[in-house]
Amino acid sequence: MERDRKRGRPRKGSKPERMVILTTLSAEEGFDRASLIKLYAARWGIECLFGELKSFMDVESFHSGFVDGCEQEIAASMIWMALGSFLQAEAERTLDGKRVVRADCLRAAADLLAEALKGRSVTAQMAEDIDALRRFAYEPKPDRHYPRECKRPHGRSIQRGRGAK
Repeated sequence: MERDRKRGRPRKGSKPERMVILTTLSAEEGFDRASLIKLYAARWGIECLFGELKSFMDVESFHSGFVDGCEQEIAASMIWMALGSFLQAEAERTLDGKRVVRADCLRAAADLLAEALKGRSVTAQMAEDIDALRRFAYEPKPDRHYPRECKRPHGRSIQRGRGAK
C-alpha cells in the first residue's frame, strides 16, 4: 500500500517522497487503506520511545558481554524511561495543555535513580523536580498534532564552495 504524496509541486532539487507500508494485515481482515495509515500513525509514539532508547539512553552500546547483562541494561533503561514518563505525566497533569521538555524529565529521572541507588529517599527531590518541570513548561504550537513538515526536503542541502568554512 502506498500513502498519498503531499500536494503541490516539489521544491527545486527535491524528489517527491514516497512512503510504502508493508503489512500482513489485509482488507479481508477489515483493514482498509485509511485504517492502515491510521494504525501506522498510532505506532509513531512507540517509535519515538525506541529512538529515545537508542539515542538518549544508548542501549545499543552494551557494557556487558553476556545476555543477562544486556537484558539488565535494557531493563534499567526501561525503568529510567518509565520514571521519566511518570514525571512528565505528573508535571503536565495540572498545566492545562502546556507541555514539559521530555529531555528534562529523563535527566530528572536519572538523578532520582542515582539517589535511590545510594539508598536515599527521593520523595522531596521528586516533588522539587516536578515543580521545576512545571516552571519551564511551554505552550505547544497550534496544530502541532499534525505531522511536522520537513524544512529541507530530500536532495536539497546547503552547498558550500571549495575551501569555505
